[in-house]
Amino acid sequence: MRWLVKTEGSWKPGHVPWNKGLTKENSELIMEHSKKLKGKKFSKKHKKNLSNSKKGKISEKQLENLLKAGRIGVKKIAEFRKGKSLEEIYGKEKSEELRVLMRKRMINRLTSGDFSKLNRTSIELKIDKLLLEKKIKFESQYPFFNKYSCDFAIPEKKLVIECDGDYWHNLPGTKEKDTQRDTFMESKGWNVLRLSEHDINKDINKCSNQIETFINGEDI
Repeated sequence: MRWLVKTEGSWKPGHVPWNKGLTKENSELIMEHSKKLKGKKFSKKHKKNLSNSKKGKISEKQLENLLKAGRIGVKKIAEFRKGKSLEEIYGKEKSEELRVLMRKRMINRLTSGDFSKLNRTSIELKIDKLLLEKKIKFESQYPFFNKYSCDFAIPEKKLVIECDGDYWHNLPGTKEKDTQRDTFMESKGWNVLRLSEHDINKDINKCSNQIETFINGEDI
């Protein structure tokens, strides 16, 4: 890995930061510096600069710990990824471990009835409102065979409704994962209706008609 160090007003490649690998536990210099900073108040500008410098930066261990503690969700992880898949960042084996952690956390929340901390997207809320207005019996954040969490489900009609954000569901690899989910659900005898963010925001009537068509068992 190549590092950039500011020298005489310019950035030069090839230099390693002086404090790389040093912590309070293995460096007296870092320990002393830490003691000096303890209790020190930073200006708003300095805090903002620190915050900006850390945006999007999270280590594999930090992410794992946050997931285990239930302090981070899929949306936040997506922000840290910056459009990259977990496999691109952590590798195939580790990314699968993290996905298992996310699924377990989500399923535990759903089965325990704890929905208060789940972040609903704006398009999900619109479909929620639509289903309520039409007096359709549904369940939100539905745990499908303890394998997937679906945005909405109408169990008596065996219909799953997913609200797909235009950006995330068009990323490389996402469509393939969506297809895998759909195939699994269909193998269990369910239908899957995917509503796009564009349609939900621009043509809610179209979404309403699609839902009613599926419920009535008509061909689309």
